[in-house]
Amino acid sequence: MTPFRGLRVAAVALVVCAFVRPAFAQPDDHGAPRTLAPLTILQLNDVYTTAPVDDRGGLARIATFKKTLVAEGRTPFLMLAGDFLSSSVESTVFKGEQMVAALNAAGLDMATLGNHEFDFGVDVLLQRMREARFAWVVSNVVDRQTGRPVGGASPYIVRSFGRLKVGFLGLCLISEGLQPDRMDRLQFVDPPEAASTYLPALRAQQVDIIVVLSHLTFAEDRALADRFPDIDVIVGGHEHYPIAAIENRTFISKAGSDGKSVARIDIDRRAAGVERFYELVPITSAIPDEASTAAVVASFTARLSKELTIVVGRTEVALDAASHRLRTSESNVGNLVADAMRASTGSDVALLNGGGIRGDRVHPPGPVIRRDVIEFLPFGNAVCVISVSGQILLDALNAGVSRLPAVAGRFPQVSGISMRVDMRGPPSDRVRDVRVKGERLDLRKTYTLALPDFVLRGGDGYSMFAGEKVVVAPEVGEPMALVLEKYLARGPVSPAIEGRITIAP
Repeated sequence: MTPFRGLRVAAVALVVCAFVRPAFAQPDDHGAPRTLAPLTILQLNDVYTTAPVDDRGGLARIATFKKTLVAEGRTPFLMLAGDFLSSSVESTVFKGEQMVAALNAAGLDMATLGNHEFDFGVDVLLQRMREARFAWVVSNVVDRQTGRPVGGASPYIVRSFGRLKVGFLGLCLISEGLQPDRMDRLQFVDPPEAASTYLPALRAQQVDIIVVLSHLTFAEDRALADRFPDIDVIVGGHEHYPIAAIENRTFISKAGSDGKSVARIDIDRRAAGVERFYELVPITSAIPDEASTAAVVASFTARLSKELTIVVGRTEVALDAASHRLRTSESNVGNLVADAMRASTGSDVALLNGGGIRGDRVHPPGPVIRRDVIEFLPFGNAVCVISVSGQILLDALNAGVSRLPAVAGRFPQVSGISMRVDMRGPPSDRVRDVRVKGERLDLRKTYTLALPDFVLRGGDGYSMFAGEKVVVAPEVGEPMALVLEKYLARGPVSPAIEGRITIAP
């Protein structure tokens, strides 16, 4: 992906500082242009853990970074662009309570909702919103009972930073990753429609800068910037890798995931136009923990059940749970989970969305503890079984690979099936040579299919299962983590890439 896409308006300035600091918290050079900017945005998005991951990130370090900027005379404004209440081992246990508590301690100023804020249901979301000491801004998720943004959030917020008056608008993703049963209590408005409603209100307040805090896909952010050129900055989320781009005159930033880096955006407005100075700051062990935030993190770590350390099985090979692989190709941990689902239900085939497996790391050969199982499968989904025709099964496989070559959570991990994907075909017709347990797929035959309740309910675009005969309903299906744990208890596993999914260029 090209990091910058044509600066088309001469009055818009963007300066990129692409260096890695040799030591933490060196102050800006005297007279550096960004020192004159009244506002310093610190951006996080898609943060699933309070602690460092592979010695990068950690909310206690981020709290120190913010405090250091305050000591330097800056006005840091810490923003989180959605996806933090789920998913992780800790969130499976605490349902996001630990994230809100640690973010409160770290001094988070503003957040919007991402698709994973709804994972534990509306009641849990409302409780977490009440616990937060930071501002919630979201304009397109509406409580059907009140007609107002969910949880008392503001659709937009106006704040002054010295001589700079800034308007913030919040937008949440509705195009993927949401469970349809959430629609009963909440209304999800198309983000551009919500923007067209509230941006005039910001303009009426004569703000100097418009910042959209969004949890949308990069394509949706670009379309938003193209349609509404008066947006100065989009502080975005959803993608798990850093993005810094210009669309029209709008600067779009995404900071990666898990707080491994913080995007620093210093903003000013002068007669010549808007100035935005950008730096992606790595959060490493060079940054010490802030004591109060570290204490909150430690308290939740201590509360985790000792049962999470119990050995539940053994793997003779490394288990590759890298997010990119699970969402674009056959994966050995995907095969393992799908095999466990099929074995536990006795179904003909099993299918799950690759995005339902988490961890984003390679687990080495050796013991597997309960914490590892929950890390792989943190969402609490149940294994269901339905009866489908071969045609419906083919439709599902085509839907699963339709986003290729893009990385997408809908990518299917399967058991009992082999297939070839022809990338020359249109997105809705790429799957070829499907075999079920070695025999050619019969479009008129009925097959039993094991799948997560998230997929059964239409999650990640699997809408073709609506109305199909349910054999094992979500209410009686076993949790996926328990199914995997029981499968591991049978004896050592050694899942391999077997050619279940072959992708032809």
